[in-house]
Amino acid sequence: MMGHGTEEYRRVVVATFRVFAVLAMLSLMFKVDASRSYLAIALPVGLIGLLAGRKAARVALHHRRTQGRAPANVMIIGGPRGAAQINEFFRSRPATGYRVSGVWVPDVSTAGAVILEGGTPSSPC
Repeated sequence: MMGHGTEEYRRVVVATFRVFAVLAMLSLMFKVDASRSYLAIALPVGLIGLLAGRKAARVALHHRRTQGRAPANVMIIGGPRGAAQINEFFRSRPATGYRVSGVWVPDVSTAGAVILEGGTPSSPC
């Protein structure tokens, strides 16, 4: 799953440095003669490639979502009035990337039921 904002990119950078640290330790432990110039080139080039690929995927996803495609299904938990407002917000703004697939009202008379978009209770998910 893709993250949000700078946290997503920070995680990619941290993971890249951790992988290279593990590779360096394994190289020392098993006395593998890895070229330092290879590592010096692979780290920045690989990191830039990962970040550019992540950015391209994020841009493509945002473009699809502005067209109303590629939504993530969500379930709203809460009261009927608040759930209706949130549902209407997501329905009127497809660029948010969320599609309400169900609503669970904890205090509904049919305890534990999921109220789907049609308004009829069904069994819990």
